Amino acid sequence: MGKYHLHKNMIGKFSKKYPSGRSVFDIAFSTLRHPGNPVKSEFVFSQSPNWSDREPFSGCEHIILTRTGSRESMPNKCVAVAVVAQELVSPQLHSNRMGYQALLTNQYQNDYARHKNLQDELELLMPLYRDRKELVKELRRVLGDPIRSDGTRRTATVMVANEGVMDLVLNFLCSVRASHIDSDGIIVFVGQQEHIVLLENMGVKGIYHESLGSMPSHAAGNYADSTFTRLMWLKVTSVYLSLVAGFDVLFQDADLVWMKDPRPMLQATSHDAVFMDDGARTPRFTPFFANTGFYYLRCNSIVLHLMERVVRGVGEIAFTHSHQATLNRHLLETQGLLNLQINVLSSVDFPSGIMFHHNKSYMKRLSHHQEDPYVFHMCWTNNRHEKVTFFKQIGMWFIPEDRLSCSDGKAMLLSVTHPSMISNIDLKKTSLNLWNRKKGKKNEINREIPSNITIPERCCLVASHW
Repeated sequence: MGKYHLHKNMIGKFSKKYPSGRSVFDIAFSTLRHPGNPVKSEFVFSQSPNWSDREPFSGCEHIILTRTGSRESMPNKCVAVAVVAQELVSPQLHSNRMGYQALLTNQYQNDYARHKNLQDELELLMPLYRDRKELVKELRRVLGDPIRSDGTRRTATVMVANEGVMDLVLNFLCSVRASHIDSDGIIVFVGQQEHIVLLENMGVKGIYHESLGSMPSHAAGNYADSTFTRLMWLKVTSVYLSLVAGFDVLFQDADLVWMKDPRPMLQATSHDAVFMDDGARTPRFTPFFANTGFYYLRCNSIVLHLMERVVRGVGEIAFTHSHQATLNRHLLETQGLLNLQINVLSSVDFPSGIMFHHNKSYMKRLSHHQEDPYVFHMCWTNNRHEKVTFFKQIGMWFIPEDRLSCSDGKAMLLSVTHPSMISNIDLKKTSLNLWNRKKGKKNEINREIPSNITIPERCCLVASHW
């Protein structure tokens, strides 16, 4: 590389040079995200003051910035650290794509519809923008004024659910109930109007609007299937509309439990965006590896710009089956253009599925109450069945297994609209069979449950909670 002399240096957390355990990253790169990972890697330091527009990469079409992995399954890479002139830095993220995703060549440079995603934009984006004012008005009607009487901004805790994951929603609300956390401000966007009464019985708000697109009632069969993809779109639009309505937003998936209320800590942050660490170190989530199943956004012009960009990426979300990849690249873009302030949470205080699968010592301490996290997110799973199974393994499933009216979405709804059917519901193998039988055999109603008994009061196994 000519005059650009390089030398290599193995950096460790403990060394003769830094006996206290401090590393180069602790001293010089403390603002980097995930500092615990690169310190295990081999770094290459450039002695050149800068990179010009001619040397040493004048023959390169692209220069790719990557991040190191730290898990045994992801070997570490070498990273070059150098000063780069501002005019040579692009805030746009380019990922190497393989397989069907490679069909979206140069997608990051195009903000207009192409044949692969035009239909998605027509079916999903157009109704959203057409009815945006009406949607924001309805959201404020349901949640109330986003600004308190003292002038402070309220936080909306936003979730998305369909019939197939109502048991996960209930499990979360059981954890909230047992931890004596106020459920005010929790709102669940649903794909079917009839589920609003079910959510209200659980003690939270629900909202539905046909302009947000149709959504299957069943749970996603696998990661990235068609149901999963439609849920991704509703997860994006729910956050976008809540921000436009004037709320700060804590978004979370249904597969979480709370041990402590995370909202005060998140509200006290000075950052614009705070994310759970996904744990994956794959190129498509670089450089922040933000998990879009738990994150906090402040309502300000920079964050609104971010989410406007994400919403307009509907075609990319639908085609790649990942709003997380789309959001991660727009995080980098918005940080470069508008100085978006981003923070990634500690996996110790905000653990997720990667800890379940790859940090057994932590999970053992957690099971013995030797760790005190705010939440636990059961991601890194293929489907709902795995989530429930793993929650049970670590003692975080708070719903009785033998009562269908507490664990099946259709049966839960029926128990609210027809409480006298509860005893029959819990005796049937499937709620669908019960629903069909109920229509023609009303004489099976044999027990009246008081209408003021809510599903959490009837179903939550509070005594077994964390």
